[in-house]
Amino acid sequence: METTTRRPNTDTRARIETQRVEDLTRLARQAERAGVRILVDRRRGQHVATSATDPAVCYLVVAEAGCSCLGYTYAGKCQHHSLLLAELGLIPETAAERAAALARDAFDEADAAYEAAMEGVIASGRGWPAVPDDTRRRIAA
Repeated sequence: METTTRRPNTDTRARIETQRVEDLTRLARQAERAGVRILVDRRRGQHVATSATDPAVCYLVVAEAGCSCLGYTYAGKCQHHSLLLAELGLIPETAAERAAALARDAFDEADAAYEAAMEGVIASGRGWPAVPDDTRRRIAA
């Protein structure tokens, strides 16, 4: 009997990615509320995160590799790492956020085009578009 490995379909992959982004965003917000701070060791070029529960403890955090805290060791994600990713702008947008941004950009472009058209109408006077006077006379006749 032949076994085949099923690959997750696009919807499943999109849901998984959306959930991952939402988890990272939620954890970053929790870290901010808990008072976690990301510090940079300039001599070594490394990021360290303060502990939310023990002010004497810091964790080494690497964007590509993770965090040295127990939470990351057990769960593969933590507040420290999520906060670093958020501060570095490395948490990707969800599909819904990308769609909303595209819609905002399209609206802004349409609004700018409308404003430019209206400026032409207002500049020409009498509500006519900015066209030569002889053309306006022909249209009015």
